[in-house]
Amino acid sequence: MRLRFATEDDVEQMLSIKSQLILPATATDMNRGGFIEESNREEYLFFIQQAYVLVLEDLRLNAPVGFTIGIPNETLHRTPLWDMRKSVQWNDPTAEKILESKVSYCEQIAVLPSKAYKLYAPALALAMAKILFDQHQFILAGLVHKPMENLASKSLLEWLGGRKIGEIEQEHSSMGQFSRAIYCIEESIFRLKFEDPGQRSRLAVKVQHMIDNLTQKSEKG
Repeated sequence: MRLRFATEDDVEQMLSIKSQLILPATATDMNRGGFIEESNREEYLFFIQQAYVLVLEDLRLNAPVGFTIGIPNETLHRTPLWDMRKSVQWNDPTAEKILESKVSYCEQIAVLPSKAYKLYAPALALAMAKILFDQHQFILAGLVHKPMENLASKSLLEWLGGRKIGEIEQEHSSMGQFSRAIYCIEESIFRLKFEDPGQRSRLAVKVQHMIDNLTQKSEKG
């Protein structure tokens, strides 16, 4: 297994990975994560060219089995995501200050539904957070909140130090109306949790070692 930046050649496999994680219209929970909307080739090409996309590659298959997308501030301001901020019900007094700062967005984390691969989800999340915090003060992320909650993504975001700061109502073609919670991770809190020897947990150390091993394999390859 190795962790590397995506290329345009990875798009089809990324689409395949996400398609296997799309929840059926009859789904009643998101305890194990998943997505409610498909993506398209143009969207992923845009992210590879204008944002940060990391792929988790199974070297035995010579193919990605997971990926994560992080959108930097300059690119975020050119996407529909940024326009949606006007419709968010912000419930945190610092929201205005956050939006005026250099903020990034964690767009997606996707890993094939296999126990062997799911173990790497925290490594994907932490690796992307480190990349984004090299240039930004905050990371925003959205996850389905009602009528069912994406508990897998919620646990990852809270592990990274994220807190809910808002909510937005949206419409889905088959699900109908649903709400998405907006989470924020602050750089100072993140660095305490993952870089301060006196604060970081054993899990944080373990996941960082995993990232180091995955990255070394990428450099060798």
